[in-house]
Amino acid sequence: MSLLRTFTRGAVAALSAGALVAASAPASASDGAAAEAATNAERWQIADVGSGAGSGGEVTENADGTLTFDARASGSKLASSEDGFQYFFTEIDPEAENFTLTGTFRVDDAAAKDGQSGFGVIAVDDLVAGSSRDRYFNSAGALITRYGEGTGATINGAPGGRFVRGYTGATDDATAGARDTSGSAVFDPDHRAELGTSSRFETGDEYELTLRRSNTGFHAIWHRDGDDAEVIAYEPEMLLQQDGEALYVGFAVARKIAVTVTDWSFHTIRPEDDDAAEERPVEYVEPTLDVDVTTTTPRDALEIPVTANFHGTGEILGAGGAVLASDIALSPGERATATVPLDAGANDLTVRATPSDEQPQLAAHERLASLDPVETPHTVTMRAYGEPGRSLRVAPDGSADGDGSPADPLDLHTAVAFAQPGQQIVLEGGTYSPTSAIVVERGRDGGEGEPIVLMSTPGDRATLDLSNSVGGGLHIRGDWWHVHDLEITGSGDKQKPMHIEGHHNVIERVESHHNSDTGIQISGRSSEPSSMWPSHNLVVSSISHNNADEGGNDADGFAAKLTVGEGNVFRYDIAYNNIDDGWDLYAKSTSGPIGTVVVEDSVAYANGVLEDDPAATGEGNGFKLGGESIPGDHLLRNALAFDNLGTGVTSNSGPDVRLDRVTSVDNARGVRLETGAAATAYEATGVLSWGGAASDALGLKQDDTSLLDDPTNFFDGAHGSDQVSADWFASTDREAARPEIAADGSIETHGLFELTNAAPESTGARFAANPAPTSLRVLPPVAPAHDDRPGRGHGRDKGEDHPGQGHGTRP
Repeated sequence: MSLLRTFTRGAVAALSAGALVAASAPASASDGAAAEAATNAERWQIADVGSGAGSGGEVTENADGTLTFDARASGSKLASSEDGFQYFFTEIDPEAENFTLTGTFRVDDAAAKDGQSGFGVIAVDDLVAGSSRDRYFNSAGALITRYGEGTGATINGAPGGRFVRGYTGATDDATAGARDTSGSAVFDPDHRAELGTSSRFETGDEYELTLRRSNTGFHAIWHRDGDDAEVIAYEPEMLLQQDGEALYVGFAVARKIAVTVTDWSFHTIRPEDDDAAEERPVEYVEPTLDVDVTTTTPRDALEIPVTANFHGTGEILGAGGAVLASDIALSPGERATATVPLDAGANDLTVRATPSDEQPQLAAHERLASLDPVETPHTVTMRAYGEPGRSLRVAPDGSADGDGSPADPLDLHTAVAFAQPGQQIVLEGGTYSPTSAIVVERGRDGGEGEPIVLMSTPGDRATLDLSNSVGGGLHIRGDWWHVHDLEITGSGDKQKPMHIEGHHNVIERVESHHNSDTGIQISGRSSEPSSMWPSHNLVVSSISHNNADEGGNDADGFAAKLTVGEGNVFRYDIAYNNIDDGWDLYAKSTSGPIGTVVVEDSVAYANGVLEDDPAATGEGNGFKLGGESIPGDHLLRNALAFDNLGTGVTSNSGPDVRLDRVTSVDNARGVRLETGAAATAYEATGVLSWGGAASDALGLKQDDTSLLDDPTNFFDGAHGSDQVSADWFASTDREAARPEIAADGSIETHGLFELTNAAPESTGARFAANPAPTSLRVLPPVAPAHDDRPGRGHGRDKGEDHPGQGHGTRP
C-alpha cells in the first residue's frame, strides 16, 4: 500500500519574510483533522532566501487560505547568475519523500516589474534564511522568469522549466562551482510575444504550475487550457550536492511584484511506492561550426578562426574546392586558426569540419546528431584604398563607389571595412544617419604603432545619429583602433551606441548622449574564454550623459563589466545625468572575476536623474566598482562624485576595491565599502566624503583596518575632531560652473569642488593638466582612383557586392 500524504492550503498570519518562521495550524477543524493539519502545517515555513534577503516584502495567508506575496519593495531577483525570493516552503527528506506541489498564481500587481521579476514553484538544494550572501544554490522550478540569457534569444518573464546545477560548495561562495542552466526551457516561446523584451506577464494574469520530484527526476509542468506542457530534468539527485540530507520546495516570488497563490496542494510519496524511473531518452546534439572573422579586409592573407562544438578535423577550401588549409585540429569550444591567401575582390571560402567517431565530451545520454562533415560558407572581400600613411575621406553622402579622396569620399561603412593599419578614416563634419551598426569585425585590425584612426575633421565634429540604426552604433571587435572626436546619440533600447570588444583600442574625445543603453561600454562575450575578453583599452577625455533605457535600470555612462580582461583604463572622463550609474564595473558569478579596471582623473555627477525629465529616476551611483561579491581589485584614483542620486562611490559588494584621492560631495551616501564575501581587502587613502544624506558604510572584514585611522581619510566629513567645511573648496556653486574636458584633454572644473589650502594636502581629488595631450595631424589623402601615382584609391570591381548601406545624406 502506498503512503500518500496530502496537504492542501494552510493558515498563517501575516508574516514578514525576513526571518525563518513556522506556519501555524488552521484556525478551525475537527479534533482529528485539526491534529493532522497542525502536523502538516508545522512543516511549512516562510523566509527571505538568497539575493536581497531582508530588503523588504511580506507573505500573508488570507482568510480563504490563499497566500499573498508582496515583493514590491523587495530587492530580491530571479536572475541568470544568482537568485533571491520570498519563500513559503517545506523541507523534504529525499530518502523518504518524492513530492508534487501545485499552485495557481494570480498576478496582483506587475506595474513595476522588470526582467528579474518572477514567481513559481521551486525546489532548492540548500538555504540559509535571511542571508543575502547565501545566494548560490542549485534549484529546479516551474517558474515565470528569464530564459535564454547569453544565447541571443533572451525571453523575460516567461513560463518554463528552469534547472540550475553546478554548485558543489557553500551557498555563500560564488566560486564554489560553475552555474549551469542547460536543460532549462520555456514552455511556449511565443507566449505573450506581443510584450517584446518586457516580462511576459501582466497584472491579472493567472498561471497554474506544478513541480514534481519522481524517481525519474524533476518535472516542471504548466497546466494551460487542459493541455499540460512539461520539461523534465532526468536527475533525481541534482539537489543533493550542497546538502545531501535534505532539499526544500515551495512557492517563490521575487522583485517589484505582488502575487497571490490559490488552489494549492502538496503531496508526498515514498520513492519505493512511486513509479519506477523512466529511462532518459537520447538527446541529439546538433554539430555547430562558427567562423567569427571579418568579411572585408585590405590584406592579401587572413587568419581564419574555427570553433566547433565537437572533436574533429577542419579544412578551408577556396573556389572550386581547392584546399587552402587542412588538418586543423578541433576540440569542443576551442578556437583553432589557419591563415589563407586572398585575391583582390570576393573570395568565396568554405570552412569544413568533420567530427571524429569518439566524442568524450558528451554525456552518456547524448549523441551527435550526425558525423557528416559540417560546412560554413564565408566570403571575404579584399580591397585596399591607397597605402598606409594616407587618409581615407568620408562624408555623410559618401558612397561605396567612392575612391576615398576628398573629391570622391567613401561612406562610413566602406571606409571602416577596408582601412589599412596606419591609415586614418577622416569624417567630414555633419550628421551621419546609418541604418545598421558600424561594426569593426574580428580580424579587421590595426597594429601596434600603426593603429587605424577613425576621426572627425579637426574643428568640424561628426555626429552619428543612431535613431534609425538597427543594432546600435560603433562596435569595435578588432584591435588597435583609435576613435577620436565623435558625437554619438539616439541609439535604441538595448542597442549599444559605443561598444568595445577588442584589444589595445583608444576611445578619445567621444561624447555619447541620449542613447537608450550605456554610452560607452567595454565587454566581451560570455560564450568565449576569458583570454579573449577585451583588454588594454583606454577611454580618455570622453563624456557620457543623459543615457536612459526603457526599463530605467541599465543605461550607465561608462561600463567595463561582465566579461572584461586586464588593462582597461578610463582617464579624464565625465559621466552625468545617466539613468543608472556613472560607471559600472559589475561582475557575475556565472562568468567569474573580470580584469582589474582603473578609473582615474574622472568625474561622475547627477546620475540617476535625467536633465530633461527629472521625474525619471534610476539607481544613480557615481562609481559602481563591483558586483555579486566577486573579487576585482579595481582602482578609483583622483576622482570626484557629487549630486548622485545613489552612492557616490560603492564597492557594490566587490570585496577588494581600492580608493586613492577621491572626493564625494552631496550624494545620497558618500562611500559604501561592503560585501557579502567572507573577507575583504579594501584599501583607501585620501578619501574626502562630505554631505551625504546617509552615513558612509564601511563593512570591513580584514585584519588591516588602518584605512579607518589614516589621517588623509575623512569619512562622514570628519577625521577625529577635524571637520570638512565649505571653505575647503574654491566653489560649491553648481550653477556657476560644471566640469568639462579641457583643451588638453584633462578635466576642468572651473573651481567647482577644487580643493583649497584649507584641505589637507593628500586628501581628495585634485585635477591637473594633461602632461601628454594628443595631437593628431591629418595624413595626406589617398589619391583619386584615376591617378596612377602610389597611394591612389582602388575601387571595387563593377557589379561586386559591397558593404556600405546606411551612409546617410549630406546635412
